Amino acid sequence: MGREIKFRVWDKITKQLIYLNKVDFVNYKFDGENKGFELSFDGVGKKSESSKWLMSKDDYVLHQFTGLKDKNGREIYEGDIVSVLDDNNVFEVKFGKVKRNIVGFDTDTVYPVELNTFYFEQEDRPYFSITDNYLGKHDLEDTLIIGNIFENKDLL
Repeated sequence: MGREIKFRVWDKITKQLIYLNKVDFVNYKFDGENKGFELSFDGVGKKSESSKWLMSKDDYVLHQFTGLKDKNGREIYEGDIVSVLDDNNVFEVKFGKVKRNIVGFDTDTVYPVELNTFYFEQEDRPYFSITDNYLGKHDLEDTLIIGNIFENKDLL
């Protein structure tokens, strides 16, 4: 079974994170220009009533659930700020293209590949995949969500 597809949005106007139960990528247009998407939420965020509305991409930032949880069981989303091992290793969770080297079955052959995946990134340090680390174990065993890029940018 694949990972659960979930989203949250940052409302730039009210400065709130809203956790969504449904996203319909039905773009709406005004004067021929793509202006946003239709979303539903169920009050999981700071809004209280169920609702369905069109969201302007100028007013909201959409973040996807990674399908992973930190060491305390909290769901990790794009835009989260996490610490790995200690407070000296603080990263932003991102989604995008990363380059990896895949070792062949003979272990002597290395194949460079580009993947679209979730990864950790820090401004002055190279990113690394969230699937393994230099200690040979899964990063999530030592990963803790400490904030997000909208409410806690100072942590980076």
